[in-house]
Amino acid sequence: MGDKLADSEIKKITKHAGRDCFTLGRHYWEVQVGEKDGWYLSVARSSVNRKGRIFFSTTQGYWALAMKKGQGCRVSTSPPLLLPIDPKPRRVGVFLDYEEGQLSFYDVRARTHIYTFKDALAEKIVPFFYLYCCDKASDTMVICPMNEKSPNKQS
Repeated sequence: MGDKLADSEIKKITKHAGRDCFTLGRHYWEVQVGEKDGWYLSVARSSVNRKGRIFFSTTQGYWALAMKKGQGCRVSTSPPLLLPIDPKPRRVGVFLDYEEGQLSFYDVRARTHIYTFKDALAEKIVPFFYLYCCDKASDTMVICPMNEKSPNKQS
């Protein structure tokens, strides 16, 4: 991923926008969401407002997969699209193909495709992660280091 994670480094986050912007190429990363039931995994236009209340929608510049307690899994289309996913993913793969305008999400453990957004990307894109109600240390998401044996590793 563009955050320049060393193979042994793990980042624990509650709300985080990636440091690097993507303007071309293919990129893949995985996020451990575990048993949490309140999170967003997304990419966003670099120009979006990332402070204060955030409205995750493609019309607002966010392409996101979300898990919300009591609402299940959904994507940030307009209107939001509920996805019939059972069981909920614990580790999510994210694949961005900038030139093709595609952002895909995968359930890594089940080895299944969850959803693909297709949109023209015309500006810098940053990874963006959001976790609801972080009131204890275990309430984190983990950006997982990619090992060399991963078949989906992209530069």
